[in-house]
Amino acid sequence: MALLEILNLNKKYNDVIACDNINLNIEKGEIVCLLGESGCGKSTLLKILAGFEYADSGNIILKNNKILATNIFVKPEARNIAILFQEHSLFPHLTIKQNLKLAIKNNSNSQYEEMVIISNIKNLEDRYPHQISGGQQQRVAFVRTLLLKPDLILLDEPFSNLDENTKTNLRTYFRKVLKQNKITTILVTHDKEDAIALADRILIMKEGKIIEDSDFNTLYTQPNNQYISKLFKNINILKPEPFGIKHNAHIGIFPHNIKLNEGQLKANILMVTPHYDKYHITLELDDQLFFTFSDNKLIPDTEINFSLNLDKIVYY
Repeated sequence: MALLEILNLNKKYNDVIACDNINLNIEKGEIVCLLGESGCGKSTLLKILAGFEYADSGNIILKNNKILATNIFVKPEARNIAILFQEHSLFPHLTIKQNLKLAIKNNSNSQYEEMVIISNIKNLEDRYPHQISGGQQQRVAFVRTLLLKPDLILLDEPFSNLDENTKTNLRTYFRKVLKQNKITTILVTHDKEDAIALADRILIMKEGKIIEDSDFNTLYTQPNNQYISKLFKNINILKPEPFGIKHNAHIGIFPHNIKLNEGQLKANILMVTPHYDKYHITLELDDQLFFTFSDNKLIPDTEINFSLNLDKIVYY
């Protein structure tokens, strides 16, 4: 039996459909990511789960108990669901220790001491929120969420206000702690790096619907449509004619399947920019731009031969 079941959930704002007949099961300890563009409905779904928003219809069952159904609406404080936003929401007039102590149930200090040590925030206990960094504040807010011992944690864009290095460290830390404690989690984000680093499953949302439910590797290597490809920004979406390919719609070409300095196709090198230990190469062919990578720095405004691995073309 799944820890969380969502059945035929619908939500509409005037003429805008935010949730369109959503059905979803999530197992205990699973980390699931809702990924999609702004306005796709992912944050609305999170708010309905938390009890901050009413649904028009549908059922939500948590640990075999209905928290939303016809004539049933369990209040947010009674759902045992915790939510962590991008804003840290720490009380500015309280020390870190005092902020965390607010979340402890039954005056038990054992879990508090354990989480403080595991989270490496022991040295922050006597400081106030304004005296620590944004990444440290988010770590403290996360520990406070864990101390509540929720059945389900909702993460709403938890890393969006942080720099890239802090994001990377926190993603690793969050996943490790969530998995160690077998805490069921739903992450809402528009950042594919959050999804890649944290999620066991990625749910792609578009116009209120879950259009794909899979793991990252499948979504990345076998995108079913252009929307998914555009979300991950890992593939060139092009018209097929300039490449000598007969197809009625668009094709997808992965950058690693473009081999430079070989083959019969020719393109103009439009731009060359450093990309870690390689170079990001923007090419132009018949007014279409596409990209690949090179170990060597190439010369812009010159022509280059290239070939394609036709077995790896994605047809939309």
